Amino acid sequence: AQAWMACAMKDENGRPYGRILDTPWCNGVAWNLNGAPGQGAKGEFAAKLGDDHFAKNYRGTFPEGLDGEYVDSSEMYVTAPLDFNRANFAGMDTPLTWSTYNRNPGVFKGMVGYEYVRGAWRKVRPLGRRMMANSTPGHWWWLAPYLDVMGTETNWGRNGKWTPMSDAALMYARSLCGAKPFCFLMNTVFDTFTYEMAEKYMQRALAYGMYPSFFSANASSNHYFDNPAYYNRDRPLFKKYMPLCIRVGEAGWRPVNRLLASDSPDVITEQFGDRYATVYNLSEKPVRVTLTSLAGASEADELVNGGTWRFENGRHTVEIPGETVFVLFLHAL
Repeated sequence: AQAWMACAMKDENGRPYGRILDTPWCNGVAWNLNGAPGQGAKGEFAAKLGDDHFAKNYRGTFPEGLDGEYVDSSEMYVTAPLDFNRANFAGMDTPLTWSTYNRNPGVFKGMVGYEYVRGAWRKVRPLGRRMMANSTPGHWWWLAPYLDVMGTETNWGRNGKWTPMSDAALMYARSLCGAKPFCFLMNTVFDTFTYEMAEKYMQRALAYGMYPSFFSANASSNHYFDNPAYYNRDRPLFKKYMPLCIRVGEAGWRPVNRLLASDSPDVITEQFGDRYATVYNLSEKPVRVTLTSLAGASEADELVNGGTWRFENGRHTVEIPGETVFVLFLHAL
């Protein structure tokens, strides 16, 4: 309540922003606050991460207290784009912007999110704790440097159909996260999200070195992991793919693949660590592709199905089924 009084975001007429919602997570008004650390001792940042509150949650040395800070809805999708509350201007480190409608100055909510995440990072990282956020990187890139783990809720089963994220969207997130983890929560109707779709989901996540999991169609009720019929159905998929996601994820994604090249635009290859590579057919149809060993490896263990791939004269030709991933561990280079 004090934070609402101290740093509420306001429209151009001086009225506090609030959105009336009837959702499982808010049945009432979602008020918009300016959570930048500079908003003072009664602001939102101080209410959550002020010195007294922070000291109680991070007492002693790790593993005492919290492991770190988790920022939900980090790109503030229910928040108005601009804060016109002039009382909040002085509390910002980042520049103001202006309305394209009438040129009135204001604070862009992206800078509020940036300053909040950066402020939390500055407090927890010196203690060896971690920062995690949901719903990023999406529209904004600038939270990534201050986060150790990123991810998003998503729905790849809209209207009972397979509707995955595109290669461009996945590479955007992968590139911004670098070698850091990126985690998914699948928010869909699990009665229509079949075993075959769950396997496609896990394979696509593995191709980019990301971590797949499941949540709820409405982000509240009928949780996937509360229903044994769902998770027992998919248990073989978790046992098969999650260890591989961990293996390549911990090796760390490399922005330039110096291990393996594909001669087909439909088949992508990504490098993880010094000796792991994923090979993934983006198309729905089988593709015959020739892979070139760039670092001189003559053999590789294929970890999804088992077996050895041999590169004759540095090349290996294989037919890859639609939307299917292989994981290679290249022998000594």
